Amino acid sequence: MRRGVTIAAVGVACALVSGCAYLLNQPPVAAFDALFDTVEGEPLVVVLDASGSSDPDGDPVVEYLWAISKQGGDLGDGVEFYPAGWSTQRVTDEVITVKFPAQGSYLVQLLVRSERGGVRDDSSVFERTLVLPNEQMGPTV
Repeated sequence: MRRGVTIAAVGVACALVSGCAYLLNQPPVAAFDALFDTVEGEPLVVVLDASGSSDPDGDPVVEYLWAISKQGGDLGDGVEFYPAGWSTQRVTDEVITVKFPAQGSYLVQLLVRSERGGVRDDSSVFERTLVLPNEQMGPTV
């Protein structure tokens, strides 16, 4: 009887110690790069690459939830995701192509989910503001 209590106590203690982090499912970390001027003559087409997203447990990231809004409150109406026909911004591809409807500033946000269901809370959404078209800046004097 005493042996069972000892094993249970060791398991609880292990879960509280950082050396046993494998018992806990840590949330993944979202990150992405924006690649501009990827299609000649299409300055409003951007490749969003979330391959830098990771999970501290080593679990694969299996889902990417993108949110795009135009600065000023518009919810990104007219934004097209490729390949054509995608009707959702929740995808399993870590690299997507997006065509923005007009020049301006857009807020792009990313939340990721790992294979074991780990998800960061809303305060951990990775976000960047993209200004389109993206003009190369010359040297500063």
